[in-house]
Amino acid sequence: MKKLVSSLLIGAILVGGTPLMTAQAADDGITGIALENEVRDLIARGILQGTNGDYKLNAIVTRGEFAAFISRALKLPDGTGNFTDVPASVALAKGIYSAYSAGLVSGYKDGLFHPSEPITREQAAAIIKKALDYKQVMAPSTPASFSDLTTASPSFQASILQVAGYGIIKGNANPDGTYAFSPTKQATRAEAAAFISRMLKLVEAQEVPKLSSLGLAYAKPTTADHVLKIYPTSVLSGDYITYVSADTEMRYLSSGADYVQVAINDVVGYVSATQVQLIDQKDAIAKSYYQASGGKLVHRLYNVTSDTYVGYEYGPAPAQLESGKKYYSPNGYSFYDEAGTFIGNFYQYFNYLPIRSKTNYTAEELNNYVQKNFPAKSGVNTIGTLGEYFKKAEAAYNVNALYLMAHALTESTNLTRPNGVSQIADEKKNIYGINATDRDPSGDAKVFKSYEDCINTYAREYMNNRYADPANKYFNGSVSGNKSVGFNVMYASDPFWGQKVSGHMYRADRFLGGKDYGVYNIGLTVKSGVYVREGATVDSNFLYKYPDLGTPFIILGNSPQPDGYSWYNIVSDDIRYSSAYTRADNIQQMTYVPKNY
Repeated sequence: MKKLVSSLLIGAILVGGTPLMTAQAADDGITGIALENEVRDLIARGILQGTNGDYKLNAIVTRGEFAAFISRALKLPDGTGNFTDVPASVALAKGIYSAYSAGLVSGYKDGLFHPSEPITREQAAAIIKKALDYKQVMAPSTPASFSDLTTASPSFQASILQVAGYGIIKGNANPDGTYAFSPTKQATRAEAAAFISRMLKLVEAQEVPKLSSLGLAYAKPTTADHVLKIYPTSVLSGDYITYVSADTEMRYLSSGADYVQVAINDVVGYVSATQVQLIDQKDAIAKSYYQASGGKLVHRLYNVTSDTYVGYEYGPAPAQLESGKKYYSPNGYSFYDEAGTFIGNFYQYFNYLPIRSKTNYTAEELNNYVQKNFPAKSGVNTIGTLGEYFKKAEAAYNVNALYLMAHALTESTNLTRPNGVSQIADEKKNIYGINATDRDPSGDAKVFKSYEDCINTYAREYMNNRYADPANKYFNGSVSGNKSVGFNVMYASDPFWGQKVSGHMYRADRFLGGKDYGVYNIGLTVKSGVYVREGATVDSNFLYKYPDLGTPFIILGNSPQPDGYSWYNIVSDDIRYSSAYTRADNIQQMTYVPKNY
């Protein structure tokens, strides 16, 4: 889970710093300078290196040097890359490619990295911000502003404010009491040392503990609806947080006479003690696990009743996960090795892509993907004939056609039947499992006049008027998600339904040429109750709010305001508006696993 670092703790880190005064001579070039503590900290850590005691603190730091500093500071695993101006033989190559593979730095459109190019203060801030995201540090609660923020590149402004909010970067005081950041000024090695030292202290203050297991709890519902409800308190009554299907694996946390406290995804709640099977599993974190295989991230799910595994492709494998090894994730993005050691946060793009996006694929391409990859036992796969309807629904209801196809594949694929779809899809023209309850899926499933009717009803009524409507109680974000965010919270009992949907989107995109992956800039709320307004001011018309921390949305651009605050222009989840605004200090940009196909 992410941890919010308070402004009081940040202040203690920055003011209290460890004094590193030694008996070194006053002419060593370090003693007495404004950034002495930070510089000595990085020297002691072996991050800032010099020659014969000369650290060239006033020299301009280069892109290659800063990447190497970051790599050493975070102890990043080895990475790969093929920048022609960074051959493997050069000293900085290891650090550059480690930072590049972790998604912290990138190259230019000309295919080069330009390692000798000076780095500016705004560029350094952007990299520090990505490093904090990589280390799972929450955005600060202390706002920041600079008088010259508008002189920074719009793409860097939110990063500057966020990193300044931590106190990691600072500006120079103006006569009127405000501060100027000088975003385009080239950073010195001393300034780089200060940025990274303060970043490390912040990261260390919220170090992610090991993931451990007290045991496992498997859902064994006995209620009439055949699902296990998870409640916010041990009273086990009233509104429930979410629900899961039989045999769902959960982490055991604690128990009482009538209840068991469990965790699934990022949800912690309580279930009836009579409706779970407890297993003493202290020698392993979980039975189910993730594995990198051939560049793909595969999720292997354990079934306690049959003692078997089934797997599905979730997305591209992060470079940090070694092929063939087992990894565990409590939420689908925070990964740990078998010893419980935190590896990193790796968000899957399609799992967090809002349905208000649009696919670049045509109806014919969508049909072709299904026909080539899901051949029916006889005849033509039904879903592979519906591309025209998926695209029409995208245009009419603003619901991504690739998502509509992927959901249909997740819900209705059955290649042992004629036409390649389930009995419910075949007989009731219901490809989305609408009203197909765990108790009696075939009997309860809704009947539609046609497949087009099903697609349109699903997009219009179930998405726009329910699960993707910010005014509806079922709204948890307009993404497939999991049990803590998105449609999966309340739409499906399978806790990995949303990840399976996004897995189908990934497979289709990989097959069709990769035209959709990474097209949109995705933001995540850093707290609950984030307000969205019609304009970029607090006095503008209130539209809706995002209820929970970690809710995704699409970022269109950045809009700095005269008061020093920056607002993001975003795609509105209220379909009455095409776009809206939210304060930049309430969100962070999501860093997703790079495309590897």
